[in-house]
Amino acid sequence: SVKEGEPAVFKCSVRHTCPSYQPTLNWSHSGKIIMSYKDIGHGNWEAESLLTFTPTIEDDHGSITCTVKYHGNVQGEMTATLPIFEK
Repeated sequence: SVKEGEPAVFKCSVRHTCPSYQPTLNWSHSGKIIMSYKDIGHGNWEAESLLTFTPTIEDDHGSITCTVKYHGNVQGEMTATLPIFEK
């Protein structure tokens, strides 16, 4: 859970094996997004996206979805519910 009016950070990451075709990660909520890609060894890579935004009471119990798209149009989603604690 997060507090209304205080910055919150959400992380979405996936592993993949083809550095030539890195997956894209998109969020269902707007905010500041930082993407990174790293070699984690043995032919594996990790794509990570950090979303930072300041929740309002309107975000309470809404959902945040991270959608990943791989080369070849393969897609997956991860969703989190956003409970808000007021200040």
